Parts: sequence; structure tokens; C-alpha cells
Amino acid sequence: MKLLVLTPVYYPYRGGTATVAQTNAHMAREEGYTVQVVTPYYKSLALAGQNAQQEHEGISILRVKPVFAFGNSACMGIPFSLLKEADCIHVHYPFISGIEFQLLIAKIFFKKKIIVTYHMDLIAEGVVRKLLFFLYSLGIYPILFFAAHTLIVTSLDYAHTCRVKFLFKLFSNKVRELPNSVTKEILGLPRPALPVFEQYGIKEHEKMLLFVGSLDRAHYFKGIPVLLQSFKELRAVYKEPVVLVIVGEGDLKHAYQARAYALGISQSVVFTGSVAQEDLEVLYACATCVVLPSVTASEAFGVVLVEGMAHGVPGIASNLPGVRSVIQDGVNGFLVQPGNAKDLTEKMLLLLSDDSRAQEMGQRGKELVDEKYSYEVVKKKFLALLYSK
Repeated sequence: MKLLVLTPVYYPYRGGTATVAQTNAHMAREEGYTVQVVTPYYKSLALAGQNAQQEHEGISILRVKPVFAFGNSACMGIPFSLLKEADCIHVHYPFISGIEFQLLIAKIFFKKKIIVTYHMDLIAEGVVRKLLFFLYSLGIYPILFFAAHTLIVTSLDYAHTCRVKFLFKLFSNKVRELPNSVTKEILGLPRPALPVFEQYGIKEHEKMLLFVGSLDRAHYFKGIPVLLQSFKELRAVYKEPVVLVIVGEGDLKHAYQARAYALGISQSVVFTGSVAQEDLEVLYACATCVVLPSVTASEAFGVVLVEGMAHGVPGIASNLPGVRSVIQDGVNGFLVQPGNAKDLTEKMLLLLSDDSRAQEMGQRGKELVDEKYSYEVVKKKFLALLYSK
């Protein structure tokens, strides 16, 4: 069986969509599928020395040079030979690419089964981009939804509230809920924390607030400015040693560092850049909480919250559709009003000031991961969708 995966981002890029695409691809490969990934060949990948064709962990990757690119998406074509050869096509969306017409041909003429994972709405800054994205969604999305055999959403909450909810309602018979999972590698053997702390300049006695995410323009919605302002307010009232650790890389990193300096908190904010997987596990395990202060519906789930919960760490996240399906307010973490620094400060204070409460919430989160978000639980559901008629 051959699975063709079409995704706007993939290894070595680190981010939600890339992580989910890679995880799903490995689930299929473990089941015996031959997996072929097709993704844009961005200039940044070429500059970083990534080849147009590559094999990674048993999965073939073909990077196609785009006609043009919008952030982490691109206009490109898919070789028809790959569409013909595939037994199933799995598309990770949004993908401003023009491939929708090729998928329609694959459905009608090649009789291919097409699975679409709808990760999030297209939301952009600037009047021109907002208009372009709106017109694209209105004119092109119906083609994709018609071509799809199955429409995967990480939560029905997001499907019922997103910008194209009318399409999900129109094609409701195709919609299936499949949450993102903890990546298979996220829980390794326990490792000493001190060497990791020393590497990133974290003091052993400091409590840690942790953010994990991409710091590029495509992820402007992650709410880092709100988090920095909130942390400044926190430092004014919380006198115990505490550090904000921001894990991630991107072209906005220097601007965020400058913002932290302007706020007078740079000595208590650590920008680690990209970190090795084993180091990330240590940071998760040692955090008081994982914070996801996103400000728009471009954040539809928040796999980092699940990864934190897998380590018994509660989360604090914006009360956004989809995200609120992961955090049960007051149970395994707290929900805050998007963009509200004061609300975020109050919730961080609650967890920093009450260790037993934070541990109880973390334990409930870990139980929820075992029940709903573990790799094996989600893999079983994903494979059922691959095999469904």
C-alpha cells in the first residue's frame, strides 16, 4: 500500500503541522505502508543544505520548487505519476498551492481516496493578505472539501466555529475528529536536569514557565508579546526566583528578545533557540506549566500542551476554539482570554504559588493523555480512517 502525503511543511521544520504530518506518516509506515512525502522546496531549506530528494527514517521526501510562496505555504504542482501510484492521498491543510484541482482529477479520473487534515484557518496580517486568503478560502476550499473522502479535524469544536464552518456543515458526513498525539519520542528515559539547565543558563532553584513554538512570521499569532508583557507584570508581584523559557527559532526571535530587553525582563527570559529532543523533554518535565498565549484562531489545538501534560505538567492556554478542547479549565490547567496579559499573569501566579495544585492538575493532564492523546490511541484511530471505505 502506498500513501502519498502532501504537506506545506515537513522535516526538518519544527512546528505543529510539520510534527503532525511526520507523526501520521510514521504511523502509516509502521503499519506497512510505503510513504512518499511531497512538500515545497523553500529557499530556506535550500540555503540550509537540504536536498530536493531525501529519505528520513524510512520515508521518502520530495521537495518541489514552488512558483511562489506565502510564508509556510507555496504554489506548486504534484507529479501526476505520484498521484496515480498512490493508494491513498493524505493532505495537510491549509496549503495555498493550487493542488486542489489536481486532487479533484485524482478523485474523479484516478478514483483515489483523499484524506484531508484541516489544521487551522488561513488568517493573515495586512489588508491585502486578508482579502486574498478570504477569496482563496471561499473559491478553492469547496473543491478540496468535495474531493475529500474524509475530513479530519483535531476537534469538532474547531470545525463548528472556524471560518469555513459552513463547509464542514455542508460536508458533515465526511468529518471525523482525530486529536493530535504525543510524538512517539517525547517520553524518553529520565535524564539529569542540571546539565541542560547549565547549557541554557537556567538556575536550578528557579521555577520555570515554558513556551515552545516557532518564532517566525508565519506563527505571529503565538502571542509572544502578550506573554512577555504578562511576565513583566508577574515579576512585579512574584518575588520568588522564576524564569520564562522560550523554546523555538525564527525570524521574529530577535524582535522578541529586543522586546524583553525593553520591558526590563531580559535577565529572567531565556531564548534557547531550537533544542535537541532529549533536552526538550527535560525542560517539559521541569516546568511549572506550559504556556500557549495564542491570539487568533490560527491556533487550533496546541500539541505542546499535550506534550507538557504527558510529563505531568499543567497548561495555560488562550480560550480559543480547539485549544479549549485540550485544556479543561481548572482541571488540567487554565484557560485565559486571548490577548489579556492580566488574565495570563493571574493564572501563572496561581500555579507558581501553589505547588500541590500544579501537581494535581499535571497528574490529571497525564491521565487525559493516556486516555485520549497517547501515540498508540491516536494511531489506532488514524489507521481506521486509512482503511475506511
